[in-house]
Amino acid sequence: EFSPKESLLKIKRALQGKLSGHFVSAIFCQINLETGEMISANAGHLPILRIQKNSNYELINSKGRVINDLVSSNIEETKIQLERG
Repeated sequence: EFSPKESLLKIKRALQGKLSGHFVSAIFCQINLETGEMISANAGHLPILRIQKNSNYELINSKGRVINDLVSSNIEETKIQLERG
């Protein structure tokens, strides 16, 4: 089992030299259904929008650059606690 960050880095390695100047943006999340903890990693994608039962919302913005051959992705993980509903 890979963490979200490790999964995105594995995708980056698999695409190395195959993007022909293009890029990929992605978000990878793991949610522990027992504890409600969500770990996410972002590779240049728009932030996650978390909407709560009471209609409050929050942008979850993990840091990380797009996946391409020119720059390092500097992907970081973000952990948040989800609530029922």
